Amino acid sequence: MPSANEIGISIYLSEYESLRREIEMRATLSSSLVALELSALGIGLVAAKDLIDLYAGLAFLSAILWLFWLDHAEQIWKLATYISLQLRPVLVETAPHALGWEQFLRNLDSRRVVRSTRNAAFYITLLFASMPPVLGVVFVAAAAHQSNALDLVMAGRLVAAVGVFALWVYALVQFRSFSASRDQMDKWIQYPSTF
Repeated sequence: MPSANEIGISIYLSEYESLRREIEMRATLSSSLVALELSALGIGLVAAKDLIDLYAGLAFLSAILWLFWLDHAEQIWKLATYISLQLRPVLVETAPHALGWEQFLRNLDSRRVVRSTRNAAFYITLLFASMPPVLGVVFVAAAAHQSNALDLVMAGRLVAAVGVFALWVYALVQFRSFSASRDQMDKWIQYPSTF
């Protein structure tokens, strides 16, 4: 019959495995959002030559996808922080080198000999953050070029452009909040005593 300690460790391992699966699922979904963004841009930019309103639609979609990506990224950080601060200390008592990946990764990144794993997140952020304003400006310019007067269609397009820019600003605010949360969680993972 297993001891109480063995049962406890088994429960912690089961929770760890469940959380790792959730991290993997969210990472896969995050990658899918990036692929969807690139696909939508590729197809949409070709089609937008004939239908300029697609620029506004693509800008809106890009901002929405960025918000979804931010949500998944923040949840991954929260899960990793929980694993590091709550599960790792208990599991390390039984297996001293268990769950050392997070610390190993931080040590590797801090040496600056190899490329940081944060580079990919920077490129993804650059993609998501730049597309809504660029597409919004292209949309407004194309709409202004197509219409000389402020008619009902042009007024609707201007309202759409303002809506897209407002959503983009909201996404920027959410990104800033995510960045602050991520940095704090990173510090807690590196220095658990500060939690």
